[in-house]
Amino acid sequence: MIMKRIKQILVILGVVAFVSSCSQDEITAKGYVTFDVNNTNIQVSADGTGSATVNIYSSNNVSGDLMLDVNVVAEGTNIDESNYQLAPTAMIPAGTNKGEFEISFNGLDLSSNPQITLSFGESVNGLTFSEPTTFTVVEECPGTEGFILITFDDYSEETSWEIYQQGSNTPLFSNSYGAGLDGTNESICFTEPGEYLFIIYDAFGDGICCDFGEGSFQLILGDGTLAADGGNFGDSESFEFTVQ
Repeated sequence: MIMKRIKQILVILGVVAFVSSCSQDEITAKGYVTFDVNNTNIQVSADGTGSATVNIYSSNNVSGDLMLDVNVVAEGTNIDESNYQLAPTAMIPAGTNKGEFEISFNGLDLSSNPQITLSFGESVNGLTFSEPTTFTVVEECPGTEGFILITFDDYSEETSWEIYQQGSNTPLFSNSYGAGLDGTNESICFTEPGEYLFIIYDAFGDGICCDFGEGSFQLILGDGTLAADGGNFGDSESFEFTVQ
């Protein structure tokens, strides 16, 4: 906190020197391919059985059908080979930047927090692949699913949030974070329709944007409704929303 206050004073006084450097966009390869990191939960039935479509994206439209190998990475995977079946290839159709592949599971023990880490296979000329991505297998939501996406500023330990159902003083969902995190992607399940309140907090009182990092947050409902978003606030910001 003391160090952050010192930095804040330096910014106010204009003492911080400007350093010219290339932006991330400038150094990112034009042909970049990644898994869908905004949806890393795979839902199955309570008995651990089900299948899902996993999306992949390229940074620009491909000129012809692009076929990519998909592999399971042992590190980060705690599911036995007999309990999953993975399509060995994914395809991004010509003229688009989005592809998909199928993965199915059977007989998983969901209490063991089953996870599977996937990577792309052999390199393809002109393409850069994302790092391996870990997917968590969870029980499907019987109501409306929500997704909380946060890009932290330089002080993730200052961020926390709560969700209340109308008429209740007890948070239905909540979370806080440790230091050194870049971001989080979490899913929650609303089992009842109704009115809800989302509150995000910053312990230092300067939000998560923009003096100490370009932080932002979103709460997205399963039907695509953007229930809350922002980043530039003080101690807290609140949003009322409806779950159908």
